[in-house]
Amino acid sequence: MNFNIMLRAGALALIVALAAILSLPARAEEAKSEESLISMTGTGTVNAAPDMAIVTSGVVTEGKSAREALSGNNAAMAKVIATLKGAGIEDRDIQTSGFAVNPLYSHYRPKEGEEARPPKIVGYQVANNVTVRVRDLKSSAPFSTSWSAMVPTRSTAFSSPSTTTKPCLTKRARTPSRTPSARRKS
Repeated sequence: MNFNIMLRAGALALIVALAAILSLPARAEEAKSEESLISMTGTGTVNAAPDMAIVTSGVVTEGKSAREALSGNNAAMAKVIATLKGAGIEDRDIQTSGFAVNPLYSHYRPKEGEEARPPKIVGYQVANNVTVRVRDLKSSAPFSTSWSAMVPTRSTAFSSPSTTTKPCLTKRARTPSRTPSARRKS
């Protein structure tokens, strides 16, 4: 009986050993198909001197009619734009950033015992704003000319100038890395 058990145990051990040996190539294939992936993220900061200024200026005019206010505004804005172009500012750097036509009202204040009256339109106001990009800060002429020359041309609304850097026109600084499996999928 012991011999029978030993024979069965030996046969079982042989079957287990053969199964393990035969499964090794399949497991090796599985290990080869799995790829490792390393992912990295970084952050950078760039400090640069400003090379462009942005100024917003506007013209506000009033007239008895909307047409009169608009005509006055168009004439004043034409002077502002001509002055800017004369200072070396290109067309692409002058952009309308706001335009409005509004009625002007007179409000009647009734005396005691009088009936209230609705407001009366007594004129119109036209506001026109332009945003100007001054790209040459090395030479202060375009900047100072564009800023100071707008005042005598009836430019009545200004914002503080802001400075910035021109957008970079080079290729992207970083490109995503691709794993071999990602290359095969695309």
